[in-house]
Amino acid sequence: MNAHRIAFLLFLILLACLNVRAATSLANYRESLREAANAIETLAMTEEGESRASYERRGARTIQNVRLLLPATETVEWNSALMSVDNSWLDEALKNYAKLSASDPRREEEAARITERLRAIEEHVSEILGQQTVGGAKTKEEAKAKLASILRRDEYQEQSQQQSALGKLWQRFLKWLRELFPESKPLPQGTPAAARGLSFLSSMIIIALSLAGIAFLAWKFAPRFFRDRKKYVDEKKGARVVLGERVEANQSAADLWSQAEQFARSGDLRAAIRKGYIALLCDLGDRKVIGLAQHKTNRDYLRAVQQRPALYQPMRNLTNIFEQHWYGLAPADENDWTEFRGNYQKAVTRNSF
Repeated sequence: MNAHRIAFLLFLILLACLNVRAATSLANYRESLREAANAIETLAMTEEGESRASYERRGARTIQNVRLLLPATETVEWNSALMSVDNSWLDEALKNYAKLSASDPRREEEAARITERLRAIEEHVSEILGQQTVGGAKTKEEAKAKLASILRRDEYQEQSQQQSALGKLWQRFLKWLRELFPESKPLPQGTPAAARGLSFLSSMIIIALSLAGIAFLAWKFAPRFFRDRKKYVDEKKGARVVLGERVEANQSAADLWSQAEQFARSGDLRAAIRKGYIALLCDLGDRKVIGLAQHKTNRDYLRAVQQRPALYQPMRNLTNIFEQHWYGLAPADENDWTEFRGNYQKAVTRNSF
């Protein structure tokens, strides 16, 4: 009987050891994110003299290593709290990348999207680790809730419409230009100087005529394009999706802030902070300080104002409050709302711009 008990205890110890090994620290998870992002960036690079076959083999090894760095599911530990992290989006994105041929321009775009998303997650994980250093250890439940709010954030879900139609049109135009002016092959040794000069002159004439044609088309159709576009924008002005919330055409930033005040008076301070933050983004969007887009995160908007110190600091405070109480699920009190409202007033004043 004692032997059975000892065997059972050894089994439990072994199981516990396996669980400890299965968990990775948050710092190690951040390093894996960084290494994966660096590896994905190399997919767009070609080495001198590298053949197509070698490039494909190197790309396959890189993808395999990234999958090893960030498996589809893994357990991350922070402040004694264990959290199951879902990296399956990365596996799907890598599959989509591998399906595209090496000559397909969408392949480079896919790699850029993966890299950007990894960098964004790495940035937020770094913030969590920084908060741990500055603010001290949290309780196990608080740590787990914060970690879950960051790693499972809806804003990290991949957006299929990140690139605007105008951006795609521009990429096609650049591709057309490259095809129009292919790299010229060097003339054979011994070609007379007169022949070389004639070849150069012919190339310059073709380029000049092409540019003249493009300039004529731009002069002819650009005014109509921008006039029609302005009319379309005016008709659709105000219909936006900001941080997953639809802002109707007849809603202004002042209307949203009024709703935030109503939430605060009713005691729903978390909703007040969220509505107030969206009001701020709409206000900045109306003033052309930032560009609103459905796929953008709150950190994207914050980075967009880094070159405006008077605006950046209060907006950074607002972003931290918003993340702590909306994504972090921390309860908000009157002091939090008073702090939020004060930073909002600083951010929307004219001298911030």
